[in-house]
Amino acid sequence: MLKHIGLPVRTKNEIEQFYMGILGFEKVHEFSIPEEYSRKIFGIKKPAAICLLRKGDLMLEIFMDDHHSVNHSFHHLCLDVEKIDSIVKQLTMQEYPVTIIERDKGDLVFIADKSGNLFELKEA
Repeated sequence: MLKHIGLPVRTKNEIEQFYMGILGFEKVHEFSIPEEYSRKIFGIKKPAAICLLRKGDLMLEIFMDDHHSVNHSFHHLCLDVEKIDSIVKQLTMQEYPVTIIERDKGDLVFIADKSGNLFELKEA
């Protein structure tokens, strides 16, 4: 099941005008990730401010980044999965990229396909 979609925007104003004002999303939460997570997961060497938006069942994780590029971006899909450890083991055996960041409030698990499409996995 799709949990959220991560997208970059250049300004906070874009979140308010486009995503909230035009598309009708509501702000759920704002937070940031440290440079270490941003570098390990996305290859971007700076912290990231994030705004979580909701419209019905759809969640958007909007990364505020005034310098994002095609090669390095915060684009990703987040999926609810069962037996995440089994999936990570299978991906590792098949040599897919897996990034795990251990945290007290639950590990962050990111995987990529062979084309570089990034997915965040959450235990359902």
